[in-house]
Amino acid sequence: MTAYCEALDKLHATPGWEQLNEEQKQRVSAPLVTRANSGSATEQAISLLRTELDACVGLLDKAIEEMLRLVDGSRIVRVSATSYFTGGIESEEQLDQALTGLREECLEFIGAGKKVLVK
Repeated sequence: MTAYCEALDKLHATPGWEQLNEEQKQRVSAPLVTRANSGSATEQAISLLRTELDACVGLLDKAIEEMLRLVDGSRIVRVSATSYFTGGIESEEQLDQALTGLREECLEFIGAGKKVLVK
């Protein structure tokens, strides 16, 4: 499936990938590789293809986070950007408040020596 091949390309291009050993690379990329090699799209039902495509982004995010944890260990923290934008943005003031909150949370972690993974 093309989406999974593209996801593998993104994973391999992510800074830190080159620091993994072969066993780690295989373990991190296995869910994406399995789906990339799962056969042609013409052999699968449309509903299954949609499900697989929807899962691709999440599997790539999970693989990147796992890779970063292998490289940087407990320094990795996840910050949810979406929590600052709940309910949408309707004004420049709301946008500024959300971005300021996100920035402050990231700076707090950076100040504590952490590497921030924004989701």
